[in-house]
Amino acid sequence: MRWSGRIFTSRLTDPFLNLSIEHYLFKNLPVDSTRLFLYINDPCVVVGRNQNPWRECNVPLLNSLKVPLVRRRSGGGTVVHDRGNVNFSFMVPRSSFARDTHALLVIDAMNKTSDPVAVTVPNAYDESDLGELSGLDVAPPGTPFEMSDSLSTGDGTIVSVPGPQVKLKLNSRFDIVTKEPIEKKVSGSAFKIERQRAYHHGTMLLNSRLDVLSSLLHRDVSRLGIVKGSGVESVKSPVANIGCDPRAFEQAVVDEFRQVYECEDEPLEVIDSTTTLPDEVLESANEMQTWDWAYGSTPKFTHTFTHPELDISVQFSVNKGVITDVTGLGQGELVGCRYNGQDIVSRLADKDQHLGSWIVQSLDGLSPDPFPFSNPVHI
Repeated sequence: MRWSGRIFTSRLTDPFLNLSIEHYLFKNLPVDSTRLFLYINDPCVVVGRNQNPWRECNVPLLNSLKVPLVRRRSGGGTVVHDRGNVNFSFMVPRSSFARDTHALLVIDAMNKTSDPVAVTVPNAYDESDLGELSGLDVAPPGTPFEMSDSLSTGDGTIVSVPGPQVKLKLNSRFDIVTKEPIEKKVSGSAFKIERQRAYHHGTMLLNSRLDVLSSLLHRDVSRLGIVKGSGVESVKSPVANIGCDPRAFEQAVVDEFRQVYECEDEPLEVIDSTTTLPDEVLESANEMQTWDWAYGSTPKFTHTFTHPELDISVQFSVNKGVITDVTGLGQGELVGCRYNGQDIVSRLADKDQHLGSWIVQSLDGLSPDPFPFSNPVHI
C-alpha cells in the first residue's frame, strides 16, 4: 500500500467530522509519509486549542444564528469557515517540517493559475466502489475535485470557471496575503507539531461572506464585557477573498502537491457520506460538539460586565468553564456553576432575575424558560 504523497478530499461538510478526520489521518498514517487533505465546511467559527471563545468572537451572535463554535485540536487563531472557503492540511514528518513550505506551495499553485481556468465537472458517480477509510475509493490521477454530490468515474464535462483574481505572497507571520494594491490576509494558518509528525492547516478565502465573518468576530466590549486571562489571542488583520472558484483552487493545489512531491500518479482518495468512518473519528466528533470541549476547555480568565444604565459592575472568575468567584453580584451560589447562561439563570434568586437576564444576554444569549430576556440584545 502506498503511504508517501497521499491525497485525500472530504465531500462531507460537517466541521466536527472533517476536523476529526484530519486528526485521525495525522495520528494514524505512517510517520514517514506526506499527505494532503482538503475539505469545505458548513458555516462555523473555529478557535484554537488554547483560545478563549468569549474573547475571540461574539458568542451571543453565534448562538442567535445557530453557528456552531468548534475548538480544534491544534493551536493558532480564530477563523470563520463557510462554503466560500476551502480548508487544506499538509501532514509531514517532523524532520521535514517548516512553517513556510506549504504556504509557499499554495501561493505558487495560485499564482500559476490562469483566469479563467478549465476544470472537469464529473458526469457520473459509482457509489458501489466506496470502502472504509483505510481503503478509500480513488479517482484516476488528474481528476479534479468536485465538492458536490457526484464524482466522475469516467470522463467529465470541461467547463470554464474563475481563477484567482489577485496575486499572493507570504508575510512575516507566515500568512498568505495579497500582493497589491493593499496587503490583505486571505489565509489563516495553524500548526501542530509532535515528536515525529507535524502538520500545517489553513483556510483560503475564495468567496466567503466577509460581512458575516466580521460580525461574528467583532466584540463590542461595552455590551459583551471585558475578558482578561491566559490563552492565545488572535491577531486581527484586514481580509479579502481571492475570487477563485473552489474547483479551480483544489485542482491547482492537488497538481502542485503532486509535482512538488513527485507523485503525479497518486490518485485522489475520496471521503463522503457513504464512507464508513472509524469509531475513533465519530467519538472525536461527538466530543468536539460538547460544551465541555468547546467552552469548558478555556484557560483561566476573568469576565467583567458593566451595566449600560445602572451603576453595576460584575466580574466572574472562571477556570475550565466553571465559575470560581463572583464580585459585584453577591451570589455565592454561582461559585461552582458552569459558565453559561442557562446554568447561571437557573441558580439566581428571584430578586436577581433582571440582572441575570442582562448578564446572560451579554454572556451567550441563552437562557431557559421561564426567564426570557426582557430586553434582548440586537446585533
